[in-house]
Amino acid sequence: NGKLEKNEECDDKNRQDKDGCTRVCRIEDGPQTLPGTQIQAAARAISKGATGLATLDNIHAWIKANLKKSKCSTDRFALTAEQLVSPAHRCFSGCTQFGLVFLALAREKGIPCLYVSTLSDESLTQLKDKDCMPSFITGHVYARAWVDGKWVVYDPIVGALAVEGKGGYVKQG
Repeated sequence: NGKLEKNEECDDKNRQDKDGCTRVCRIEDGPQTLPGTQIQAAARAISKGATGLATLDNIHAWIKANLKKSKCSTDRFALTAEQLVSPAHRCFSGCTQFGLVFLALAREKGIPCLYVSTLSDESLTQLKDKDCMPSFITGHVYARAWVDGKWVVYDPIVGALAVEGKGGYVKQG
């Protein structure tokens, strides 16, 4: 029906699977965040017993401790979360890849989570003013997570809740 109800993780107004929201209103992993043995092992290594926001904070801490910031790939979507946490890579090159790993781990820990990509005002202006894509688009990736009975926006790079502010999301507090 398009309205998020009690026990629903998503509602896209249809009864189809393979579109990000299942016919029974559960979030589906896309190919970028499908868990494999590496994501499953990483999720097991993240503190047990934590719930809600503490779990999100623990996921953030695990990524910061285990993946190094480096140029993993020239295409930020070329590697899946599973590949990024594998011993062959163990890296992220920015908020896109950090966000993919964060989502995969949160979902593996049982927290429904959505990928939220934002664009800077400058990038939006460039997109409006030109009839072609700019060579570089700036923005940020957030996670929208279901914790403690409500949806929150979490900044995976900063490791904190984000709230809407002037020009986008800002760190809460």
